[in-house]
Amino acid sequence: MTFRIEPARERDVPLILSLIKGLAEYEKLAHEVVATEERLRQSLFGPHPSAEVVIAYVDDEAVGFALFFHTYSTYARGGDLLIGTYNYLDLTPLGRQEGWGGTEDLNQQGDMWVRHHDNYGVK
Repeated sequence: MTFRIEPARERDVPLILSLIKGLAEYEKLAHEVVATEERLRQSLFGPHPSAEVVIAYVDDEAVGFALFFHTYSTYARGGDLLIGTYNYLDLTPLGRQEGWGGTEDLNQQGDMWVRHHDNYGVK
């Protein structure tokens, strides 16, 4: 089993949308998703990208993603990277170890973090 994180490429747009929809479904917020492949393509890979995405893989299967963006503070230290702590790596059911038949999670820490992540309180 090989774990890796790679920057998303334009050809990954359908996968990114699928991961977004999967996360929304898991959070019981699928009705809130208005993203489309075209909007993602423009905002992530257009002439002025407004965000970046990395995708986590176990072997060749995508198991999670992180979407982040930069901002700039003229009064502070300049550029800042914005990413929510709980959104660092939004995992798929496979990434949450659901369906691995009891396989232990990576580094023995991931499951504990994800279980905390699952307690957002989203109804």
